[in-house]
Amino acid sequence: MEGREISEFLQTAQFSGAGRAPQQLTWGQKWIWKALSRQAPNYQHLNVERVIEAPPGCDLDDVVGAIGQLLERHEALRTRFWLDAGNTPRQAVAFGGEIPVEVYDTAAAHVDDTVDAVVERLTAMPFTIPELPVRAAVVTCEGTPRRVVLSKLHLAADSRSSKMLAGDLVQYIRARSLPGARPPDGRLIHPVERAAYESSPAGELVSEKSLRRWREQLTKFPKHALPTGSSVERETVCEEISMESSAFFSASRVLAARHGVTPWAVTLGLTAMLLSRMTGNSSCGLLLFCHNRVDDDSDHVSGTMVQYAPITVPTAGDDLRTILRTAWQSAVFATKNGQYDPDRLPDLIRTVSEDTGGPPDLSCSVNLNFPPADQQKPFAHDPGAVHEAAAIRRLTEETRIVSRGSFPREEMRFFLSAFEIPSARTIVHLRADSSVLPTKHIEAFLRDLERLAVEAVRDDSLALMSARFKGC
Repeated sequence: MEGREISEFLQTAQFSGAGRAPQQLTWGQKWIWKALSRQAPNYQHLNVERVIEAPPGCDLDDVVGAIGQLLERHEALRTRFWLDAGNTPRQAVAFGGEIPVEVYDTAAAHVDDTVDAVVERLTAMPFTIPELPVRAAVVTCEGTPRRVVLSKLHLAADSRSSKMLAGDLVQYIRARSLPGARPPDGRLIHPVERAAYESSPAGELVSEKSLRRWREQLTKFPKHALPTGSSVERETVCEEISMESSAFFSASRVLAARHGVTPWAVTLGLTAMLLSRMTGNSSCGLLLFCHNRVDDDSDHVSGTMVQYAPITVPTAGDDLRTILRTAWQSAVFATKNGQYDPDRLPDLIRTVSEDTGGPPDLSCSVNLNFPPADQQKPFAHDPGAVHEAAAIRRLTEETRIVSRGSFPREEMRFFLSAFEIPSARTIVHLRADSSVLPTKHIEAFLRDLERLAVEAVRDDSLALMSARFKGC
């Protein structure tokens, strides 16, 4: 944060609440714990940040006090994790304590830049075992709070609960600063309560149903989802490239409306097409990240619910509509069957491997974090949309491709994530094992993804004919 006039100081948010003795983890926490364990000690990319606009009329004491109240309401934020003597991960809820709140005061012209620097600071380091799974900072302008930054360990929050936390924090600040405003008092299900449900007979039935789906899908997975790659081992083999594209945003919406699917289904279907063409497979097997907020109970869980579920997308046909609708239907079905006990997966995968003559390739995954309204409802058909083809093609001139750096080897050799931002752009990150996809091929994959979408707006059959990965 050099080069600007900023004063920095520290405050402390106090909290108290009911403690909890050591408990087992939820399925979602187990899933994240395995990811942390595989990537330790470099798992800082699993920090979940959120920037919150401070409501008008509040002062710094209001914000700091509200942060303490947020920890009191959400047990997930005052939970510590560790391995017990039997090497089993456990969680326990602290009954009280304090967390530091970093404060950065800057001029109005530098608020946004300061926020960006604070986000980078709070997310740059992995959380450690003694640390509570939340970090907080406030950016002020002449002493008036402008933004609040929260960074959470993924064990304590996913994207849905992060939004919940932001809403509750704003309500707490308003309740402290505005006469008549009320603090949040809605229903919450805490992680230890969720863990109790998952170990109940009802929870076991949910897990069994999802694991049956795993078994069915894994029998269809290809044995090789990616090119064989190089046998040379390197310390750092994962590279990540990001594409920010207005053209893809617009094209995916046109295609979604034309084929009666959603924009994220277009992303999924075209990704599956490129991957299967890369290896010559007639279908693509992917692990789809499921956010698992599928009913009223899970929608009120404070904590993380994310797990992935397997899907297969046949891609050998010559009908783009069929490919996109199959991708959409498979993904919707998977998201309704994405809750299970991860501890049971190794035995299931071993059984499938024995039955099918070899292990399925589980190294490709996709995380599509689109607006909730777009998750399942297909877009309405717009017969005039085809006329937008030329304008969408021109938008490709604005596409930005940037490197997001190198990372240690991961279990996933291909990880694509996509989301939309308010400025009518889709951002797609692709992290891949560079011994399989060198950096230039990762970039080529993203450009091919955009190219296919843009070509399909003009002519579905043209996109299908050119649906091959040109980077290799």
